[in-house]
Parts: sequence; C-alpha cells; structure tokens
Amino acid sequence: MAKGIRLEEHIIQTIETPNIVDYHDYRQFIQDWIQYLVKSDRSFSIASLSKRSDVSQDYIELFLEGKTAFTTHALGRMLPFLSFNSFEKNYLKLLRRLSETENQVDRLAALDRLRELQTENVHANEGALEEHKYLSRWYFVAIREMSFLPDFEPSADWIQDRLRLRVPREEIENALHYLQQNNLLGTQKELNANGGAYRLAMGQFHHEMLGLAQDAILTVPRKQRGIMAQTIAMDQDCVNEAKQIFAEAMSKINGLATKQGKRETVYHFEVALFPLTQPQTKRAKYVKSK
Repeated sequence: MAKGIRLEEHIIQTIETPNIVDYHDYRQFIQDWIQYLVKSDRSFSIASLSKRSDVSQDYIELFLEGKTAFTTHALGRMLPFLSFNSFEKNYLKLLRRLSETENQVDRLAALDRLRELQTENVHANEGALEEHKYLSRWYFVAIREMSFLPDFEPSADWIQDRLRLRVPREEIENALHYLQQNNLLGTQKELNANGGAYRLAMGQFHHEMLGLAQDAILTVPRKQRGIMAQTIAMDQDCVNEAKQIFAEAMSKINGLATKQGKRETVYHFEVALFPLTQPQTKRAKYVKSK
C-alpha cells in the first residue's frame, strides 16, 4: 500500500505545468491549466471551483470540452481561485486583449507588451510568439516557397536577384536566418497558426499581399497574372457558403503544386471576400453618433 502511495505522489510531481508563454490562445491555456490543477492538486476539483467562484459546474465542464466559451464575467469570478501568479495574470490579460479587441492599434500594443513580459521574466520561453514572424513580412513566405525551386540557393544575392520586388539585402539575410533556424526551407513543416498573435500577423500579411496585387495590375504582363472579382448583393446566411467555395477552390489550387512538373515561379493566390455595405440599423446608428 505504501509503495502505491509513493508511486502516485511521484506521478503527481512529474505532471508538466502549463507554461503560459507557450500559448497563443488564452482559452486553451485556461482549459489546460484547470485540467492540470485537477490532476496535481488534491484540494482542487471542478466542483470546488464551481462552488467558490459561483459559476455553474456544468458550464465549466462544457468549457473544458470546448463546447462553450467563458464570458468575461464568469472568467473574472474564477480567476482568483486558479492559483495564477502575477506574471501569469498580466500575461493572460494581454492574451485576452490580443484575442478579443477589434482595434488594430490596441492589438499591436498588446503584442509588444507580451514581448516585453517575455524578456522581463527569466522563465519565459524566448521562442514563444516568434512563429508569427513568418507571416509578418510577405517575403518570408516567398523565400520559403522559393526553396522548392530546383536551382534554389540559400544566399541573399540569389534571392534578391529573383524577387520581382526590391527587398534590402539585410532583410533577406534576416529572413534566411529565421527560416533556416526554424527548419522551414525545403520542408513541409506546418506552423501553429492559432491565437490572436497569428491573426494579427495574418492580417498584416494579407494587407501587404493586396498591396502587391495592386502593383501587379500595372507592372506584370496580363498573361502572367489573373484578376477575378464579382460584386453581388447577398443574404448574410450565404456568406459562410461562399467562404466554403473559396476554401475548396484554394484546396484544388494547392493540389496543383503536388503534380509532376518543373517548378519555375513562386505565385501568390489571393481571394478576398468582404462587405461593401452594412445593415441599415448599423448605418443609422453610425450616422446618429456622428
């Protein structure tokens, strides 16, 4: 019996503690953290958390199963009973801000502060949030795709000579260093694209690419480019169906890259879907506020 107890205590001691700087989605961190507390702290349970925070146990269990999201009110009630230190509380607050705010300036400020917290905390993982850098500049993605060309050379001169748009040599060298360091050249390695940091970087990536598309209309021969668009009035319920059509088209285009044949040029395919109008109720409210 005594041996069994010692074995159980050893298992408890070796449970890995979730490190918040490894997360980009605050909801996933809270899910993992609560499950960690259940396994590692004999005094902690979903029932005790429910009772102390006055949040329904069924509600907490649905959240842990990924079937619902915590409201700000419910999360605020539970936080005092989740044993976070001051660093984790501040970091979690910024992750929530990064995920939920619609203001681009606020999101950038939150991301900058997250980087500062990582530097300030001696236990922070220096690599956290770095993967989003891959999408922060268009040429990171372009250079990675260039690495699949048969005559590719991982040198700034070779890359600079083949990019259609001018990129400073120093920036190309920095991109090469990052791509090599993260084993992204000539590999199909996938990056974790979850959380607010990645959504922010993705927004910046598309912003840059749409700018390049505007330039291509004027500078790239017609045979080497394709511009397709359709402006229509549509029921809001049909938007998700339209997105699915776009996704299926992109999947088919991606499949072309696996066909036998010589890879000669890196192309970017961009399909944009966005509203040009808004419901009358929102428009009326906006006009009134002005």
